[in-house]
Amino acid sequence: MKRILRDVLLFSLLFGAMLLLAGCFETTLNLGYAIDGKVDAHYCGEWHFEWKDGDQTASADLVIRNFDGKQYYAEWQDKKENKTLRMSGFFVPIKESTFAQLTTMESDGELQTKHLILKVQLDGDKLTLTNLKEDFFSDVTTDAALKKKIEENISNPAMYEDIGTGKRVPAQS
Repeated sequence: MKRILRDVLLFSLLFGAMLLLAGCFETTLNLGYAIDGKVDAHYCGEWHFEWKDGDQTASADLVIRNFDGKQYYAEWQDKKENKTLRMSGFFVPIKESTFAQLTTMESDGELQTKHLILKVQLDGDKLTLTNLKEDFFSDVTTDAALKKKIEENISNPAMYEDIGTGKRVPAQS
């Protein structure tokens, strides 16, 4: 049960971090493959994120849905910019952590070639998304090397940067 909650949180965080935080790690490499994914329903739902943007508070909403039992469909709605980012994604468990690989969908449904990779953590009704530092992976050129570098540095704070936490929005009845 905790693993399911954590996976849902991680996926949501991945989406939020991608849109919310600067310097996210985008790559054409794959951390895993959607065919191996498994949706954890605990991540599905609606999430609200708030953060400081200069001297003001900014916010965004994240909607996560089960797409096909292996992947998630997500929408990140930035309130300030009045933009909606649509993504497909899946989780990749590595050691005791969960990472999300998210790919932005264009308005015609085409997927971009680059993916966003985030660490996600679900704790009850809080979803934390942690960006990976792009320059930390500058020497990585293959899918296997990407996964190995994350595995070897899972507890290394130098691999991570910005953290965003969202709260679950209660379902409307």
